[in-house]
Amino acid sequence: IPFGPRAHDAVSTAMNRAIWHSLRIITGTRFTVTRHGEPDPARPLIVVSNHQSIFDITVLQVLFHDRHPKYIAKQELGRGLPGVSINLRRGQHALIDRSNARQALIAIHELAERVGELECAAVIFPEGTRARRGALKRFRPAGLAGLLQKCPDAVILPVTIDGTWKLTSRKCLPVPANTAVNIVVGPAIDGMDHDSLKTLVDEIQETVRANLHQLRASSFSSDATTAPEPDAA
Repeated sequence: IPFGPRAHDAVSTAMNRAIWHSLRIITGTRFTVTRHGEPDPARPLIVVSNHQSIFDITVLQVLFHDRHPKYIAKQELGRGLPGVSINLRRGQHALIDRSNARQALIAIHELAERVGELECAAVIFPEGTRARRGALKRFRPAGLAGLLQKCPDAVILPVTIDGTWKLTSRKCLPVPANTAVNIVVGPAIDGMDHDSLKTLVDEIQETVRANLHQLRASSFSSDATTAPEPDAA
């Protein structure tokens, strides 16, 4: 794409908004977003999310477009996926070779430095791979550790996504109708308040686990702000 990073981000966001609305209008997908406060816009942001489907990218891109989200992704995704691969290659995301720890750490550190300068937010899926049928996997600490090494003052924002796995359960042939996708954002966590990376990762995973349990029980805390979808202007 022959233009700068902000224009590239705008195109990526427009594409994902189109996907969001296509799912909503054509297949009847219902998106519900619950927010527990908002992170400080003056501080660097790391979004930590569970991972169920490629449509998680659409959700996160639409919700956090104003923070210019950049993803940590395996380098294999940089080829072969229409729309996705070109964005990962040219959009200044961190493509990592999971068999080469040194290369992966360099890519993560480069992203963290830009996060620290408030150029973008980092998005990481600590499960490593998509969870089958929405089952939560163990969170791996390495990627988050690499980000915090170069950006220790970042705010950590847990995001819980549930239901996107159903959209790809038949490999999108077809996308099922009337799927409920629920998203819980936050509450934000200050990484500097934790004595160790393990306690931080454990808290994030427990937050996501508890949110999944609440979502599946159709129960939300009364102090949350719930909306059917974000501003789609």
